[in-house]
Amino acid sequence: MYINEISYAINFSGSKSGAPCIFVNIGTVEDKCNKKMTVSQIKTEILQFPCDLVSFVGEEPLSSEKELVKLITQLKDRNKVVIVETNNSINPCHELRRLVDTFIVNLKCPSSGLSWTHNEYWNCSRWRDQDEIKFTLSTNEDVQFASELIYNKIDFFRGNIYLVPVMPKMSIEKISEVAKDYGCDKRIKIQFKTNEILASIKKGRKNGKSKK
Repeated sequence: MYINEISYAINFSGSKSGAPCIFVNIGTVEDKCNKKMTVSQIKTEILQFPCDLVSFVGEEPLSSEKELVKLITQLKDRNKVVIVETNNSINPCHELRRLVDTFIVNLKCPSSGLSWTHNEYWNCSRWRDQDEIKFTLSTNEDVQFASELIYNKIDFFRGNIYLVPVMPKMSIEKISEVAKDYGCDKRIKIQFKTNEILASIKKGRKNGKSKK
């Protein structure tokens, strides 16, 4: 399996946001910066960290499905809680659905540059209530795209749906108005990227000082 990085940090994605987490960033053979590691080597490195939450991220972790099944099976034997983030281009096999605690499905909006066909692999019957959907919003077109899917394509999905604004392209004021439109939909949650919140606060303080 090709690994870009294994790190220990705070998770800021989905319902486990705020919890310490081990991130396994799965790369591809095309990226020369990645390191080829065996399942045993990856497991050993993961177990060095004092943490029970493990998140597999990257362009598409499910592209390494066979190794992922083997690795996660061993991690579950160590009582690890496992998250897999997917870009929705590959449907996970039955074995992974049994092993993984939560899939975070990143449905790509128009600003990502990916066409709708990238999302057509979506089949709600393949996902569970403990799985989560994420929309990263940069433009009004993204907001409209997300609304179309939420109301017409995934209206019967019962898991959490996170709207993640890209600031400053999508302001806090704008995303707050968007959230109000979903007032009766308990699935909808707004989730900010922490680094962008800090940047926004810093910018506000700087602007406040300049006005004095």
